Amino acid sequence: MKRTFTFFLFFGCMMLGLSFYQAWSEAQFEKNALRTTGKVVDLGLDRSEGQRIWYPVVSFYDSQGKKNEFTSSVGSAGYHSMRGQDIEVLYLADEPDEARISGFEGQYVGSLVMGIFGVGFALMGALPPLLMRSRQNRTERLMHEGQPIEATILGAVINSAVDVNGQSPWRIVCQFVDEPANKTYLFHSDNIYVDPSPWIKTRKQTVVYLDKNNIKKYHVDISWLPEQRPELIESWDGA
Repeated sequence: MKRTFTFFLFFGCMMLGLSFYQAWSEAQFEKNALRTTGKVVDLGLDRSEGQRIWYPVVSFYDSQGKKNEFTSSVGSAGYHSMRGQDIEVLYLADEPDEARISGFEGQYVGSLVMGIFGVGFALMGALPPLLMRSRQNRTERLMHEGQPIEATILGAVINSAVDVNGQSPWRIVCQFVDEPANKTYLFHSDNIYVDPSPWIKTRKQTVVYLDKNNIKKYHVDISWLPEQRPELIESWDGA
């Protein structure tokens, strides 16, 4: 699982890098480009995925008086009424065939979309390990500073809200009765990817470490269970 997170993080960072490079290249192009006014002479139509996306075909004259024509690489449903309209064009004097429509949508939308996907993949790779580490730190703090109590084990339930490789984990449910306050508290362990039923049949209680300032923050000790494979442990999803 760590390899999966690493892949997402690497792929996301790579896409972000390409996005920044593409935006920088576009800025350099704009800096060195000549500007002129072109005309939308036609519209290319793409009907993929049930949507109509129009791509302007633009004609313009360069500084040498030569007529050039190009199809914008950026399309939009909003371009459907642009036929015959004037539009600003950017082009390099020695490469007029690489012209493009001036403006954010025509120049930077590609790098923006790539950057958004890059951020998404990077977060998918970075957040789960950070959350797991944060939960591990909280568990260590509770075991070191928390108030230990003996809670009665009621059984194990399947946490159907989580699915890893087609398998939902178990959670041990235990109960503590605060007789002076006449209150009963239920606690759930971290996710367990080994059925704990055979081990809890012979065990009546387990230790729960409570935050002294907030009883909703706790850790159920399950160290007496057989060790789980690290790639299956998903304790970051919450108690």
